Amino acid sequence: MALPWIGKIFMAIFSDNITCCGSRRKSYLIINSTIVILSIIVLMIWGVSSGKVFIMVCVIISQFGMTWNDAITDALIAQASRFDLENGAANLNTVAIIAMALGGIVACTSAGFIELQNNEDLDPNIYFGTYLGLICLLLLAAIFMNTDLEPEIILHQREREKDRLKQKQESVPGDGIYDITFDSTDSGNINEGLC
Repeated sequence: MALPWIGKIFMAIFSDNITCCGSRRKSYLIINSTIVILSIIVLMIWGVSSGKVFIMVCVIISQFGMTWNDAITDALIAQASRFDLENGAANLNTVAIIAMALGGIVACTSAGFIELQNNEDLDPNIYFGTYLGLICLLLLAAIFMNTDLEPEIILHQREREKDRLKQKQESVPGDGIYDITFDSTDSGNINEGLC
């Protein structure tokens, strides 16, 4: 299950540099969320009857999609935090860490609950269905995602900021530096108080 997470950095580099369907964030989130949803649906329908290898393949495919989504959401958090330089990074990282912590608590509690059912077989599709519902929310959020956080748009915003800064600097006369030129032919009239 942890195998796809080894390649997270390469997935992030890939999505940052290769545009898919006119986007480097939104389209990848939609595609990966769809892959995860399909793999979980297939797992819920045929998982029990098809054996361990089939289950393992479905889980690895879903983890591959979630790893890529995690890399993209990390990039989105980093980009969004730049809009509020004083508090943005700290606030967004705190929210992300709290969400991960809550997810870990819920997952561990659920696993413990399964172990506590001594004599009854608990249907794993309950948990796969819960996971599926959360991924559907992620897909819905990706579909309606604001594309202002796309790398190309941010690059254009930075170029506009640079242009504004350049115009501002050009509007200041002489940049506060005054050139004093002396006529070497009239050296006798130089005010010695300036030296």
